[in-house]
This record gives sequence, C-alpha cells and structure tokens, in this order.
Amino acid sequence: MPYGYGHKTYHNDSTATDKRGNRVKAYHTNDMVVHIWANQSQDFARTSNGNLFFRGPNLYSYGTEFVVGIVMPDNVTLINGESSTPSTGRHQSRALRAARWPAHALPYLTDQDAKWLWDWHGMTASARKAHPGIALALRKLCAACALGGQEDGGAYIYALISRGDWQVFAARTRGLAAKAEANQAAKALAAIRVDAKTRAARPKADAIAQYRDWMHDDRWEAKGQFSDEVAALYACHRAEKSKARKRILWSQLKLARDYAARAPKGDDLRKVAASIARLRLWQECSIDGVVTADRLAGSTFWHNLAGEYGRVISTGTGVRVALKARLMACEIQAAAIASALRIREDDARRIAAALGEEERRAAWLAGVSVARFYANDGDGGVLLRALSPRVENCRVISGTLETSQGATVPLAHAFEVYRLAKLCRARGKGWTRGENDRAEIRAGHFRLDWIDESGNFRAACHMVNWPEIDRLAVKLGVSDCPANG
Repeated sequence: MPYGYGHKTYHNDSTATDKRGNRVKAYHTNDMVVHIWANQSQDFARTSNGNLFFRGPNLYSYGTEFVVGIVMPDNVTLINGESSTPSTGRHQSRALRAARWPAHALPYLTDQDAKWLWDWHGMTASARKAHPGIALALRKLCAACALGGQEDGGAYIYALISRGDWQVFAARTRGLAAKAEANQAAKALAAIRVDAKTRAARPKADAIAQYRDWMHDDRWEAKGQFSDEVAALYACHRAEKSKARKRILWSQLKLARDYAARAPKGDDLRKVAASIARLRLWQECSIDGVVTADRLAGSTFWHNLAGEYGRVISTGTGVRVALKARLMACEIQAAAIASALRIREDDARRIAAALGEEERRAAWLAGVSVARFYANDGDGGVLLRALSPRVENCRVISGTLETSQGATVPLAHAFEVYRLAKLCRARGKGWTRGENDRAEIRAGHFRLDWIDESGNFRAACHMVNWPEIDRLAVKLGVSDCPANG
C-alpha cells in the first residue's frame, strides 16, 4: 500500500471483529477510529476514505509506511513524533488525545520498530538473548530519544531492553554525540581551509571562464551551481586565517555573486516557457475557446493571467511595452471584479468571526456539526450530546451519545452508566474497575475506569463530570429514573 496514495487509501480487508470474534462495524469517523484503537476493542477499523486506520496495536496514516502510534501489551501508548504532512499531523494529535495514559512520544517509529517493540515485550529472557539485533535497533531508538528530548519514551524502551539507569545512558549518549559532532566539525573546518588555499591560488580568468560556461552551456542548472559556489567561497573566507588570502577570496566571492545575480533559474526558465505557450494560445484562440464564462467572471483568472505576463516580463523575454500594457489591463480587470465581491466577502468574514466559542458550544450541543470542536465543561470534563434519541418510560429505544472529543457510544449503554453513577452518588461510595462484583463495565468501545462518590467518572481518555451528565439527563427526561447498579 503506497504512502500518500492520493486522497484515498485502499485496503484488502474490510471486516473487523471484536475480542469475542464477533463481526463489528469497520468504518468510523477519524475521532472514533483513534478512540477504538486506543481502547483496542476490535482488531481493525478505518475511515471512509481509508487514510486513517489501524490493525491490531498499530495505527497508520496513509498506509503502513507511516505508523502514528502503537498500544503496547501493558497499555502504554507510544506516539510517533515525526510528521510529514498537515493531515498526518492532525491524525497524530487525535491519537494523542485519545490515548490511554501513560502516552510517550518517540522521535520516529517505523512499522518494523513497532513489531520489534511488541515482540520484545512478550519475549522470555532466553528468547531475548537469541535476538541481539532487535536489542541493538531498540537501543538506537533509545539513543534517538535521548538526543531528541523524548525522555519518557526513551526511559520506557530502555527499561524493556536493559536493567541499567536511563539517566546514565542518556547522559553518555549525549556526550558521545557532542564529541562526534565536534570531531566532524573539526574535519570539515580542515577541509574548508584546504579548499580555501586552492581557491585563493586560482587565477581570476579561470573563474570567469568557468562562470561563463555555466551561464551559456548549462543554463538550466546555472542557478544551483552559482548558489553552491557562493556558499563555498563564503565558508572559505570565514575559515581562512591569512589576511592576503582572505582578500583574494572576498574578491572571488563578489565576482561569483555578480554572476549569480544574472543567472536564470532553471525552474523559472521552464515556467517562462510554459507562460509563453499559454499566452500564444490566448492570442491565437478566442476567449470562449480558452476559458469558460464562469472563470472570466472571477478575479482569480485575471490575476493568473497577469502573473503569466509578469513572469515573461521579469526575464526580459518578448516586447516589454506591449506585455506591460496587457499586464496592467489584466490587473485592472481583476481589481474591478474583486472590489465588486469584497463587500460580500467581508460580510462572510464578519459572520464567521462573530461565531465565538459560546456560539460554537451552543451549536454543537444543539446537534449542529461544528468542525474541530474539542471544548470541555470548564472543569476538565467533556461535553455530551444525544443524537436522534428515543426514550420511553425510562427505557432507551435508540440513539447515540457523542462527546466533544468525537467519541460515540450507544445511548442505551450511556444510560446504564448514568444509572450506576447515580447509585454511587446515592450511596456516597465510588466504584473502581476490578474491585467490586462487576469487574468491568463497557459503554460501546470504552471501559469505565472508575466512578467517584460524586458521580464523576473516567472512561479511557474521557473525564465526565456529574453536572454535565445531569444536564443531559434532564434534557432527555430521564433524571427521575431510578438508580441501578
């Protein structure tokens, strides 16, 4: 499965099973995919376009080439700190919000690293001795954590592969890295000084001949060649100790900069050639044959056309006076269209700006879809809303409960949790998973961790406070329903 495969990622598997082996829903929203992954309540889930998905403990973004995170057997979550695209960065943020703590960041995490971490965690001592290569790879990951500042993640992995002290290992790693960097810098400085002597002894005529060759024979790559030449001469001038050679190198640097300023950039030349081709097409064809009337009605087309003329003018190609006149005509047309639309655009921006946090909260609670709404109740707890609820005589017929973190559970499950939280308040005694007769309470893909005597509870990454629970219960008309344990 290729990385970044367009706007969709294709999968051979489309079914998912829970821990009991029953088939369950495989397609979910972005938020629900990461919540299900964090709770490991099923073996596979994906978004509708397939770009965010997980298999087992590994969460992926745009293919198996990029691992967003892994849930270890001891429920510790490791998040990949390396990112490549804005959408992958959003996937990582969602994973961090949904992760069951503790969650640690790593400087990088490949699919192979994730497999080694998972396998190493379950190996016996004798099996670990038989795989020194895995230990070496994980030790390198620990070193990267020490150098990148991911102390918690490095300490966790180091505890898996060694009985030594993490702080000692991290300090030694940073010391060795600093020493290696200093040695590398010393070698680079020595090489630059040797190059400086060679360049200072080169006749000026030879340099001019070379620069002219770059300008005429290899003009597509000239900009890059001059950029490297200027950078090398500047480094040589800084490193050279002899005042005489420094003066020679400075004059060579000025010469290289003069030629670099006149050198056309290869990409610019290609763009100019394309612009000339498009402008010729415009002149040879009628307006209707090139663009549609809808495009002519917008300012974007005229801005782009002005850019075509401006690109050609900047390189001195073509008749400048005529091209400048056409460019000005395009800019005038674009400005006229833009001014006619500016009032409507300003009104739209004012309306968007006027929709503050309170309005977004009210809209979300009313059931409106609000993009990237992750608000809380002011005390660290999530907000709750019921979607398509149907309740009759203290019995939930249908509906879905959604949190402000994008997680959803069946409303019937949420109602049973509400009745248990109400019982804890009535008794003045909390509940903790594994301590009472009910060893586990589930609501959809989530397990309850605890309920305190006030009715507040935690489920995975969600903290839910009683005032928010009671507010929704009153709204649904179930606040008078009896408690039940």
